[in-house]
Amino acid sequence: MVRPDAFGAGCAIEAITFDMYSVTVRRERVDGKRLFVGRVREFPEVAVFDDRRTVCLLETVKTLKDLIAHRLAEGLELPRPLRFPHPLKD
Repeated sequence: MVRPDAFGAGCAIEAITFDMYSVTVRRERVDGKRLFVGRVREFPEVAVFDDRRTVCLLETVKTLKDLIAHRLAEGLELPRPLRFPHPLKD
């Protein structure tokens, strides 16, 4: 998890953006139906379902953006993006 004070000088937690997270959309069988399922690896609680791939991707990204905004507004930790471009101090 990334704490609000986990960044070096000149870098704030707000520098984390949705596109740093690992979003996938895959077709899966759900309750006997073939649906696209959007997931975010760093947020295992996120699962978005739709029968259209593009809609599923857009809704997954929207959910991720809303979740990040909510956690920042509440002062909660964010999971460390797996592909963060700069090292973080723990």
